[in-house]
Amino acid sequence: MEQDIKVRFGIEALEEQKFEFSSSVPDPIDASALEVRYLIETEILRSEERIKVTTGVKYSLRETPLCELIIDAVFGMAPFSEIVVIDESKKTVSFTKEIVPTLLNITFGALRGVLFEKTKGTSLGAFPLPLISMPDLVEMNRFRVEKAGL
Repeated sequence: MEQDIKVRFGIEALEEQKFEFSSSVPDPIDASALEVRYLIETEILRSEERIKVTTGVKYSLRETPLCELIIDAVFGMAPFSEIVVIDESKKTVSFTKEIVPTLLNITFGALRGVLFEKTKGTSLGAFPLPLISMPDLVEMNRFRVEKAGL
């Protein structure tokens, strides 16, 4: 569905929504028991003509939470209505340009950097956020559309 549209976008906000770090993080950490879970969700803020990508990670050790971090990145985009297509009747969202992987990659990279800074000097700092393939990241992503009139 590619069209000849010049897309302009930029990060307008990067916000930490949640950071929890357990006081009982062992030193050293048993790498074989370390679990990493991801959160990635894209919200279309149509009243603001923005896209918000929420990315998070949770480290656990045998079901015991060690660390959780969630951040939001808000992207301004133009021309919004030519890029983001919302079909209310079919309840679908589509894009005239392949921009979602770029937005996810930027936000996931920011999550990696923030997590690195928050865990450096701790035993968890030895376990940076693992790289994840773009197809896996796109598959994990869930979309939400801001309700009309909000």
